[in-house]
Amino acid sequence: MSAFDFQRVREIFLDARDLSPEARRALLDQRCGGQPALRAEVESLLRFHDDPTSRIDAGADSEQVLQLLESGMMPAAFDGPMPTTIGEYRIVRRIGVGGMAVVYEAEQATPRRTVALKVIHAGAATPSIQRRLEQEAELLGRLQHPGIAQVFEAGSAETEVGRRPFIAIELIDGVSLTEFADDHDLSTAQRLDLMASIADAVQHAHQRGVIHRDLKPANILVDQSGQPKILDFGVARATEADLGMTTVHTDVGQLIGTLPYMSPEQVRGNPRDLDARSDVFALGVITFELLAGRLPHELRELSVPEAARVIADEPTPRLSSIQPRLRGDVDRIVAHALAHDADERYASASEFAADLRRYLRNEPIMARPASAMYQLRKFARRNKSLVAGAMAFLVVLAASTAIATTFAVGQYRARAQVQRELETVRLINQFFNFMLAQPSPWNDLGLEGPQQTVMQMLDRIAPDVDGAFDDRPQVEASIRSTMGTTYLQLGRFEDAERNLQRAMALYQEALGPESPLVGEIMTDLGVASAHLGETSDAEALLTGAHELLQKHRDSDDMFVALSLGNLAWLHMRTERYEEAEALFEQAMSALDGKDDRRAISTLATITMNLGYVYRRTDRPDQARSSYKRGLDLFQSLYGADHPYVAVASNNLARLDYDDGEYAEAVTAYQRALAVFEGDYTSAPQYVAAILNNLANAHWELGDYESAEKTFHDSLDLYRETVGEAHYDYAATMSNLAVLHTLQDRWELANQEFEIFATYLRGQTGLPFFRADVVESYRAVCFANLGQRADVDERLNIGYMRVASQLGADHRYAREIVRQAIKAYTVLGDVDAVANWESRQAG
Repeated sequence: MSAFDFQRVREIFLDARDLSPEARRALLDQRCGGQPALRAEVESLLRFHDDPTSRIDAGADSEQVLQLLESGMMPAAFDGPMPTTIGEYRIVRRIGVGGMAVVYEAEQATPRRTVALKVIHAGAATPSIQRRLEQEAELLGRLQHPGIAQVFEAGSAETEVGRRPFIAIELIDGVSLTEFADDHDLSTAQRLDLMASIADAVQHAHQRGVIHRDLKPANILVDQSGQPKILDFGVARATEADLGMTTVHTDVGQLIGTLPYMSPEQVRGNPRDLDARSDVFALGVITFELLAGRLPHELRELSVPEAARVIADEPTPRLSSIQPRLRGDVDRIVAHALAHDADERYASASEFAADLRRYLRNEPIMARPASAMYQLRKFARRNKSLVAGAMAFLVVLAASTAIATTFAVGQYRARAQVQRELETVRLINQFFNFMLAQPSPWNDLGLEGPQQTVMQMLDRIAPDVDGAFDDRPQVEASIRSTMGTTYLQLGRFEDAERNLQRAMALYQEALGPESPLVGEIMTDLGVASAHLGETSDAEALLTGAHELLQKHRDSDDMFVALSLGNLAWLHMRTERYEEAEALFEQAMSALDGKDDRRAISTLATITMNLGYVYRRTDRPDQARSSYKRGLDLFQSLYGADHPYVAVASNNLARLDYDDGEYAEAVTAYQRALAVFEGDYTSAPQYVAAILNNLANAHWELGDYESAEKTFHDSLDLYRETVGEAHYDYAATMSNLAVLHTLQDRWELANQEFEIFATYLRGQTGLPFFRADVVESYRAVCFANLGQRADVDERLNIGYMRVASQLGADHRYAREIVRQAIKAYTVLGDVDAVANWESRQAG
């Protein structure tokens, strides 16, 4: 732009900036008549000036805008004529302009598709800006979620004004979040549901080490189907925990983001204070704006420093101060997200989303103290038809001064003599409320709710038990046993182990070490120990429990059979298949012919486990027969739409997978998932397992994109239920690593294999040596990354340990040899390949 052109733009802009829209139009008609390019430039500056969400690094102040324009960094029509092509992209039209880039709609030649092409301004392509664009491409490339715009390519191309960096992104046919909500006149509930979906997408990014840092309605488009899409990760950064990527730190004191949506810690400008909770704050601001029709703080008339001070120092107004009708849970949820102190906010976007959905389902939220009356009130709203009967049941409980302890998932304990000792009405009400919140689909209560409700209620009750029954140990033992079995079913194995150990010690002291109640608790404690990797302890406990129960009960007693089944399951878990098979068959013979509902369910479970043993020992016909019998038993008990039926269907689908019938397996897995009708909260662990298997089938069919997304969905569910220190999470991560090796994403695969190896190193027996096999997979990754020393270390140490302990003919040793040959072939070391091939031949 010439100095003369700039001066004219400046004069017209300064004269028009404070006028009303009508007066502006008249001024522009007069001053820009017949000069559309000049008018477009002034209008672009005026839009930038008017936008209250203009970026701080581009500047909303008029003088800053003009300085950027003069320096060549800001933007619009005078950034040169609109190009016809950039690289292989044909430019269709200009979509928008920002402080650093112009965005075009463009058509890509190969593959043929329409994209949004973000191109850095000629005057803005500094090294730091180029790094930020490269960072954006790297970050977005890792994010595969329907709520996040997908990146296709990043690069640079020659244009009329020199080489310009660009990034090609999915083109979203939609409008901004607030515009969509207003245009469709969305209700409060619909707006909250939309925010929950957005928070899910943000959580997906956080789980992959990406903090957005510039969430705002303008960066969230909603397409015609109502699907929100988050855009513009250009100021996002990877968390410092993400070792696979160089983190770009913002200079201390530099603000990057959009001021009205910034958290207090972000406004203060210290990058080390930023984490996922800053995005949670922005989600709170967006929710506030969606519901109140305005931002929490009025910043329009303030200078940038004053606006920053208000956000950093002044408390955020409550939503109910603007919209009194939203007093109560909605107000509390938004306030919790907008807490000034990050430690007082939701710890994650998923927690925020979960509370929104709890509110929408009339369930207790996390953002408020959960009193007994509040829990009952929520239950009444969800289950109006059950309230009268439930209250009558509560009266009966109070009159008999006893509490039912049989609500634990799939557990039945004949403890009437202990129950009669529970005389505390407070504990009756607490446990009754907990029973009402019980969400498991395996009980007979017919009640539904989020699994987190159970965990929260257990965690809330636990401190009340400590020291409350020092004079009545059997009462505490009963409560501890019930809490322990429930924690066990929910995958909280350390909490289960702690409570069950205490219950067993109390019963041993009160009833003697030979009591059958001790045997029942030992069974559950053994299962918890196995899940924690304490294999030796688990075997001792499960063996002792079986021997103890045999002394007191008939050989065909259900609990005797269950103790056998659990011991067989442990042998199966540690790959002692021959011993597992014998015990499973013994347990099945004890249960065959029983018409008790719980005995049939236990028989079905044992039958399914025996099918797994057959599959792992290369007997597919027997496996299919066993799986089919288990499926028939579950269907006879629960009907076709029950999680157990879905699990049985999943096992049968795995046989299709083993036979190479991958398309059939995909169909079967999807049919199993359909049982849950999109609501995975009732049985998240089982759903996660089915998703893991579905992902494997997708990749065998060459559909890597679907496989990766499905793996991440599985990992998300495991993370929310059993946590990242669980076998199922680590094993699924290993499967994802294999997929990434097929895509030559070696560094990422290496990190994922490491997670599984670290888990296995914490186990005893074969799982410990299996870690050496996983390390051999890492060796192949290191070979492809050119890190020879790491290859040698992992292969030599691992092979020596496995061969010396298990023998050179063990399948683990043979697998390490196969991976070694792959690794040294990649490195081109002919002598090393020959050396390892000689071990293979020997």
